[in-house]
Amino acid sequence: MKIAVVGAGISGATIVKTCINHKNFKKEDHIEVFEPREILGVGLPYDHDDESIMLNVDPEVLSYDSSIPNDFVEWLDENYKEPYNFEGLVSRPKYGRYLKERF
Repeated sequence: MKIAVVGAGISGATIVKTCINHKNFKKEDHIEVFEPREILGVGLPYDHDDESIMLNVDPEVLSYDSSIPNDFVEWLDENYKEPYNFEGLVSRPKYGRYLKERF
């Protein structure tokens, strides 16, 4: 089987991961990813441009893998002394670093 994925932000990278982990995926299957950037999962919204740009979603619902619901929160605690701002929000670049590491 041949699969083409256009864009490897969080959605495209998740599709690739899901296909590879699927029980019917075989060694001879081929996935072609069309992405101009060298990293998977991050996408432009989570680039490392400005730590003051915050996610508008609770970090507890942002794990890349639904089978590990607290993964992002635990990753934050392991990697940052104070990951949240005064409103309990996390910067988009921090989420980008998390995605880059996980994918």
